[in-house]
Amino acid sequence: MSAAAAGGAELLTLVAETWEPDFGDVTDGDVLDALEDEADFGPGEPSVGRFGYLSSSRATLVPAALPGVSRTELPTGGLLPAITPPAATMEQTVQVNVRLREAGTLQPLPKPMDRSVW
Repeated sequence: MSAAAAGGAELLTLVAETWEPDFGDVTDGDVLDALEDEADFGPGEPSVGRFGYLSSSRATLVPAALPGVSRTELPTGGLLPAITPPAATMEQTVQVNVRLREAGTLQPLPKPMDRSVW
């Protein structure tokens, strides 16, 4: 993991432990473009980029077998999944996000929102 990515992971962990959001991710334009183009993710839809945060409710829906994904559980019950080398190709990143969406992990919050977390 690059120094910038490691710093992003540390910042995301701090935000997740402090605010307990519904989801969060550390990503870049290339990942967002690939998610939109290859997997029909829309702007603002939950995703984990190359690494992210999932609230405790979302974390319970993460499939047990996600090759190339490391998991860090937080004291809040949330989860920090990271797509780790050598699996961290763009294709693998998209496939992990697709698997998480298919498992129900990345379902959008209802609109209008009736709660702040899933």
